[in-house]
Amino acid sequence: MEESDMHYKDWPSGALTNGIERAAHRALLYSTGLEEEDLRKPLIAIVNSLSEIVPGHIHLRELAQAAAQGVWEAGGAPREFNTIAVCDGIC
Repeated sequence: MEESDMHYKDWPSGALTNGIERAAHRALLYSTGLEEEDLRKPLIAIVNSLSEIVPGHIHLRELAQAAAQGVWEAGGAPREFNTIAVCDGIC
């Protein structure tokens, strides 16, 4: 990726994707379905506590998908990851 292509080089996600020393990082991101043009966008985290064991979290898949669509439309590249889900009724 050329220096002129690094539109978001000063963004936190730019530290992950820009420069020759980050070639391995880009390769891993490509394997998740991102394309070269996506790496010119800010990577936006979508944290999701979806769990089929927690009744109040079942709907979170659809909410995360809607959030990801909004990130794409706003010019970012969404990356979803999970976090712990806790249900006080089950605990």
